[in-house]
Amino acid sequence: MKEQPHPWHSLRPVQIGWALGLIASIGMAQAQQAIDTITTQWEQGPGSSYTAPVQPDANASNVGSGTATLIFNDDGTSGGGSDHNLMLITFGVGVLTYEVNDFLPRVEFRRNPAVPGVGAERQLIWLQTTTGQANQADRTFRINPDQSNSMEDALLGPIINRGTDNVFDNVSSNNKNNIQRIDYIYDAGLNVVQPSFLDFGFGVMERGGNDPFGIATITSLDNSGLPSGYGPLRTLSSTSWGPNLVQLDTLVVRRDDGAPELGPSALVTGQHLRGIFFSLDDLGVSLGDTIYGYSLFGGDIGLTSNLVDWMTFPTNTSAANGGMDLVSGGIAFTIQGQDTDGFFGTPASVIPEPSTWLAGLTGLGVLAWGKARYRRKKRSEASRS
Repeated sequence: MKEQPHPWHSLRPVQIGWALGLIASIGMAQAQQAIDTITTQWEQGPGSSYTAPVQPDANASNVGSGTATLIFNDDGTSGGGSDHNLMLITFGVGVLTYEVNDFLPRVEFRRNPAVPGVGAERQLIWLQTTTGQANQADRTFRINPDQSNSMEDALLGPIINRGTDNVFDNVSSNNKNNIQRIDYIYDAGLNVVQPSFLDFGFGVMERGGNDPFGIATITSLDNSGLPSGYGPLRTLSSTSWGPNLVQLDTLVVRRDDGAPELGPSALVTGQHLRGIFFSLDDLGVSLGDTIYGYSLFGGDIGLTSNLVDWMTFPTNTSAANGGMDLVSGGIAFTIQGQDTDGFFGTPASVIPEPSTWLAGLTGLGVLAWGKARYRRKKRSEASRS
């Protein structure tokens, strides 16, 4: 079936509030900020449907058997309603509000075909559904968001009631995969030409918010557009996530090589979305750097791992380390209303901010002093607002 167009492709970027990464000390920070609150709105979708064989997961055989009908952009009310795509508008920590400024145009999955029982490119997606476990006699599933025919499609943009299931899990049941790394790539580069740009960053959200993972910025791309260099790896435990945000019932769908459509695999009910924000400073980026997006890794990635060569990563990642149920994303977030000139696109010269520099002095000590003074000023302004 031809993939359906998505309304957000034609929207102007929606404003999104994210948390400001706080600086624990002068130099490379290693903290991250929990997402405390979010604001969302519903967008109506175009509607579509298809039939597909059920693909039950051995650990959650609650979707029946045989052939199922999947109806998209249907919120369970008469006529399908209009509560379809749940769009992230704002979220914040404290008094600070951040906004989406651009989408990272590429998301790519790095797979290892040596993982057994998966095939070349298994597609495993979760979608919000209004169909509960008690209503499976006719095997008709009503799904809120747009139809997604690939994990790449499901993981780009501000629609947060869809995502991927068990994305780094190599060993568990039927719903495992062979993905070793996920790359969100901005080919033109994100340029830290002002100290304030270090407070821009990326957000990661998960259904359930209980899985470990790793994250690192991409510092260079090779001639083929593959990441060829990384910043420092940050690893997060299963307890690093923020509080419960939105509660969803979801349907997991799966398609293996050669299958025409994604078929129902498991119903997962009553889980919340939870999230974390990483400022560029949190990720070890410095003034004057250009980065090209970020990558995500399973929870068993080692601090000494060669992040460039995903074929050296473990192929036996367990559900405990790889069960991440990632929410759609791939967005660069900036402080609401703040100048972003020079951040997106062709690298520019570093633009000092008067409030962060001491005229007439040079050297590393001055840079550290300037950054610390800038952070103190921002915290003071926030506390007065």
